[in-house]
Amino acid sequence: MPVTCIVGIAKDGIVYIGGERAASDGNTLLPLTRPKVKQCGEYLIGFAGSLGIGELAHFINLPPIGNNIEKTLRTSFVKSLKDAIEEYGNASHLEDNSTDWLIGVNGRLFEISSEDWSVCEFAESSIGSGNNIALGSLYTTKNWTDQERRIKIALSAAVEISPSCYGPIDIYSI
Repeated sequence: MPVTCIVGIAKDGIVYIGGERAASDGNTLLPLTRPKVKQCGEYLIGFAGSLGIGELAHFINLPPIGNNIEKTLRTSFVKSLKDAIEEYGNASHLEDNSTDWLIGVNGRLFEISSEDWSVCEFAESSIGSGNNIALGSLYTTKNWTDQERRIKIALSAAVEISPSCYGPIDIYSI
């Protein structure tokens, strides 16, 4: 399971994605200096898994969103990720461990996994080693109206309880 916790919520045409900043070699846990969540043009992207593979989505040219978001993500977006992994990453990493991304675009939240290149849409989701803790927190706050606060509490719970999550916490919306 990837070391980290990324949480996303799509509500009322806005997508919120937050993440903590854990980096680990299996023996040491340290905070990164930059977030694992970033706005990339019309996309908001957070990742869990390999830092090298995950952050590629933050730095490559991503396809424009067409009329069919699912088709764009499943074809052009996934192809862009695969091509970047081949050119700049280590594709052998994907055989042993997957990398997951939460993608916010046009008020919708999607999860993409390099394990099988699935593209799934959710109203709320969490990825990484702290995901179960965060999902439990999201459930207990499901009637709250402040989505950023819900994400902050979910991530704070993961940082507090999971030995593989570490602050600070970053939250963005698009």
